[in-house]
This record gives sequence, C-alpha cells and structure tokens, in this order.
Amino acid sequence: MPSAAFQVADASKFRVLGKFDGAVCTFDSLNHILSEEELSAALERTSAALKPGAPFAFDMLLESAYQTNWTDAFSLVRDDHVLVLSGSGFDFRTRTAQCRITMFRLLDGVWRRSDVEVHERCYTTREIVAALRRAGFEGTACYDARDPGHERTARGRDGLSL
Repeated sequence: MPSAAFQVADASKFRVLGKFDGAVCTFDSLNHILSEEELSAALERTSAALKPGAPFAFDMLLESAYQTNWTDAFSLVRDDHVLVLSGSGFDFRTRTAQCRITMFRLLDGVWRRSDVEVHERCYTTREIVAALRRAGFEGTACYDARDPGHERTARGRDGLSL
C-alpha cells in the first residue's frame, strides 16, 4: 500500500531527505510566487529534491490568461456553502493580479465566513525558462493548455505546461 508524507513549507526554502522520481505542481501554484528570485529559489529547491533527469511537470498562467476575467465577479451558491470571487484586474506595470475570495460555510449548523486575498504574478516564458535553466533543468517542453492533446506548441501562449 502506497504511503505519503506531507509537509507545509515555503516553496523557496523547503528541504527533503532523499531524492524523488518526479514532481508535479498544479493549479498555477507557481504564479503565487511574487518575485523572480523566489521563483528561482523554488525551482532550485525542487531540482535539488529530484533524481538526475527526473521530470517536473507544472502549469503557469501567461499574460493572455490574465487579460481575461480578472475583473469579473463570480459566485457559487450551494446548500452548505457560498463562494464569492471578485478580482481587481491585472496590473501590466507590476505584472500582478489579485482577487478576493469570500466563503460562507455551514459547519455544525452555524455559518462561518472566511476571506482571503489571492495575489499572483505573471511571468514571461523567457523568465520561466531562464529560471528553470538556473535551477539545472534541461530539455524543457512547453504545451498550450488550450490544446486538449497538449501538442507541443510555440512558447508564449495562454497557459504554459513544462
């Protein structure tokens, strides 16, 4: 039976014992790292945790993704929870975006509210590939997330999967 150990750590500072056969990072998580230096450090830590040649698959949003829907509001209403998202848009000068998430959850018969601000940074394909190279990753491949077959495409499209 497989087992797993989970850690909570800063992506730019984590350390693990041993080397792993691969790593996966989804839901544009790396876009939540707000500086190039921290992104490079996170990729270096990931590289250090992998066996030589082990794959690292991740996705990141590129600029065209941030140009859509970041100022739209969205809500979801269910019997036991209500979710409201509102964005303030993408700032082209700082290459950052933010949104506010408010959730009401029914827990033990009582409605509880939680609020969070989500901040993301848009990196260029050039910045991402340079950070990967600095971290020691070789042989990168980029895939357009809009292509259901994830055929290899030119860099700089909507989403980036490496």
